[in-house]
Amino acid sequence: MERLRKAALQLRRNRRDICKERGLAAVTSIFDDDYVPLGDDAVFAGVDATAEELVLYSENRLQRERAKVGLLTKWALAGLATEMTMHEANGLLSSLRHQAEHFQSKYPDDTTGKRMEQVAARLSDDFSFLSRFKLSTGGYYIGPEKVLETIRHEFGQALGNGDLVIEATDAFLKSSFRGEDRTMYSVFNNLVRNSYQWAHRAGKKQALVRFDAQTVEYMGEDWDEDTETSFPAMKAQDILVVEDNGPGVKPGLGDTVFDPSVSGRGSAGIGLHLCRAVLEAGANTIILSDEKSELGGAVFKVGPQRLLRPNEPSSSRVAQPREAGLADALDSMVDLVNEGFNSEAAELADVYEEAAGLAVRIRLRGVETPLDERLLEAVDAFDHAVRSARPIKASKHPSP
Repeated sequence: MERLRKAALQLRRNRRDICKERGLAAVTSIFDDDYVPLGDDAVFAGVDATAEELVLYSENRLQRERAKVGLLTKWALAGLATEMTMHEANGLLSSLRHQAEHFQSKYPDDTTGKRMEQVAARLSDDFSFLSRFKLSTGGYYIGPEKVLETIRHEFGQALGNGDLVIEATDAFLKSSFRGEDRTMYSVFNNLVRNSYQWAHRAGKKQALVRFDAQTVEYMGEDWDEDTETSFPAMKAQDILVVEDNGPGVKPGLGDTVFDPSVSGRGSAGIGLHLCRAVLEAGANTIILSDEKSELGGAVFKVGPQRLLRPNEPSSSRVAQPREAGLADALDSMVDLVNEGFNSEAAELADVYEEAAGLAVRIRLRGVETPLDERLLEAVDAFDHAVRSARPIKASKHPSP
């Protein structure tokens, strides 16, 4: 399976490179109608698998994904039931907490009353965790210090008892990484909880979790406002690291630890899956490192998806303005039409549809920037190419 996975990855890379050379969209849609074969044997260069093997591999992945969808649907219904239940439970918890606080104010020396107040507060906090994976409506982003503060509060009892130790390096505290508050709380809470439970399962009297950070340099892009073009630029990005002194992840599991229902301790196996899903909704992700921690356990990394999972589809947005990308695409589509590849250009009609919509708004409000003017020219050029094109009866594939 590993050989086929690498072969499928190479096939996607080859296709992306060929699409770039032809000025076509490099990412295909999930819908069959939007998928256009290139008709070029070069897509199989360096692919260590036959076409039949790739088809069977794709079918296997499809069946696995269907099973995941079924399982997630069942959990979604359970989540809806939880939300409905918590709507009522939260009201009762609020009343219980208020009455416990009132009792404590009346009898401040009563140790049972003080304990009841603490239990009510902790119960309320624990139940609140059930909805932490919802995106915050305020768009509040936090950094490592706030994450550490919240985690220490969440695990205050274990830390106070000495059952758990949380270390935070200077690199972690000074990291520039930021994430949506509910997402960050949920992800790090889940990682620490897993580490805590696994360490004690392995017989460790004290679970140790270390928060660290690494700086990764990569070739990115910047945008030049004067020339309205992008250019290569070296960039640096902080990656957050969570490691522990547990037994580590079972060999062979690899990336499957993020699949739903995968669990080594008999739990529902939904925690890590939700961690990745909620992070990737914001263009970040989480991965399991191939190497064990010097503490003896697992190492997880949290950071931008484009760096940690570069070969997977990402929801991140490119820095280039949409108008510039559409104008570039229309230029390439004009070349396709002029060279007689009408069917290939027709498959990209949605690009023209979006560009034409923007062009209408620009014409009605007036040209405001050189980029507006460029998009209008690109739309006009494509209109002219289409009007001049001779219709064909069958598709004609471009030659490499």
